[in-house]
Amino acid sequence: MPDQTPSSAPTARRLETLGPAACLRLLASRYLGRIAYVVDGRPEIIPLNYIVDGDGIVVRLDYGRALDAITASSGVAFEVDHADFAYHTGWSVVAHGTAAEVTDPAEIERLRLLPLRPWAPGDRANYIRITPTTLTGRRIT
Repeated sequence: MPDQTPSSAPTARRLETLGPAACLRLLASRYLGRIAYVVDGRPEIIPLNYIVDGDGIVVRLDYGRALDAITASSGVAFEVDHADFAYHTGWSVVAHGTAAEVTDPAEIERLRLLPLRPWAPGDRANYIRITPTTLTGRRIT
């Protein structure tokens, strides 16, 4: 684990609140995030590869409990972050919104051309679009 001990020289740090455009740019700069949803009254969080497509976030899932719970949910949260342990800086972005399975064949074909390649094994043939209703973020500089 990296050393997380503060350096001996004090450094002035700032906590900056990020607007939606900056949040979207930061989301587009990464490819691994975490989706939070509720299943059977209990919160679940799983890591997923993703891609920003327009103003939405697209993930791929296999059939199963996560797919059913995410698409049946009244809302989801999607979080992405970055930390620089050496300089004690970083950022975090959270998208709150809805998730729906993409079912239009033309849209699925278009999404297949995007560089969204899940790391997890399995078919992952189901495309889910997360449509943010809010994008919030913070950065420590």
